[in-house]
Amino acid sequence: MDVEVVSFTDPEAPARFTESLRRTGFAVLVEWSVYPGEVSDAAMRYRSIATELAKTLLGWIEEQRRHQPDHGAPGIRRTGPGTARQ
Repeated sequence: MDVEVVSFTDPEAPARFTESLRRTGFAVLVEWSVYPGEVSDAAMRYRSIATELAKTLLGWIEEQRRHQPDHGAPGIRRTGPGTARQ
């Protein structure tokens, strides 16, 4: 999966971000880590834990995608749960 890494300050960020979401379902924003001084250490620890959880879940999704031979194949369209037609 080729997920776009988009700089939040890039003038093209809206287009690049939405294109990556449309194409892959995911996008990564960078340079967005501006936290006010009032953010607690607990909130920052939560952010770290949540980020690691998100990485794990996305890894699961990617692994399952690899085991679906018709995923994204040209000329294949799904017609119902668990079925595919050409």
